[in-house]
Amino acid sequence: MTRTWMVALACLAACGKGDSKPAGGSAAPGKPASGNVCDRKLLTIADVGGILAEPVTATRPLAGDPQTCEFVTASIDKGGPMIRISLRPGLGKQTVQAMLDGKMNVDAKPVSGLGDSAAWVDMLYELDVEKANTLCMAAIAGGAVVQTKPPDLQARLGALCTKVLAAL
Repeated sequence: MTRTWMVALACLAACGKGDSKPAGGSAAPGKPASGNVCDRKLLTIADVGGILAEPVTATRPLAGDPQTCEFVTASIDKGGPMIRISLRPGLGKQTVQAMLDGKMNVDAKPVSGLGDSAAWVDMLYELDVEKANTLCMAAIAGGAVVQTKPPDLQARLGALCTKVLAAL
């Protein structure tokens, strides 16, 4: 697991349960829908097309994290790039604010026009967007990230989180 995701998971554990609200789907009132963005069909391979230099060929869950979907390339087993999208109901406000307050040990910048609040971490190629206290985390990862980072990465990841959060 990369440093980005370890830091994020540590913050999520420290943030507590938060004020959980339904996150779409057919969950019972007061209980968030389960599954990641791929399981719930909130994003598809076509949605992430063109972000990486290599085509995305498959999706898979992140081991040990049922709220994260990885969009992987054919070279993933050789350190190739991937896109990770996480959806975390009830943890958006605390997580984005912790990023912006410097509590995550990264240099995060606020981003306007996305959700209720958003933070961009350039060194990690990660965007965290919060809407109605649901967090959408979107990032590219893998050994070949620097070679695959498009100039409009922040906007492209923002569009993915906007689509996910609008579907809830």
